Amino acid sequence: MMSSSFIVTANLKTLVSLYGLSYKRLAKELNMDYTVVFRLVKGQRRVSFKLLDKLAEVFNCSPKDLLDPDFALGVGWQLVCNRDFKVNEKLVNKKLYKRA
Repeated sequence: MMSSSFIVTANLKTLVSLYGLSYKRLAKELNMDYTVVFRLVKGQRRVSFKLLDKLAEVFNCSPKDLLDPDFALGVGWQLVCNRDFKVNEKLVNKKLYKRA
């Protein structure tokens, strides 16, 4: 069984990669230091409930989504197939992700 920490880290890593976000840009959105974000994405730091809420806000999803082992894969699949889903609009508006 996968730990919740592992699942959140995997989802975060996948979402950052899917959207081509830099750690610095994500750190700015989360209002935290770049090195903290780097350690989060690399799985070297655990995600608190407060940070889970902030991440969910940035990616326009629920904290529960970030704890779902299939969430990031579903987001990636939707990006590849139709490029139209709920995460997209918020990131486009924040200029974190550019629509193709």
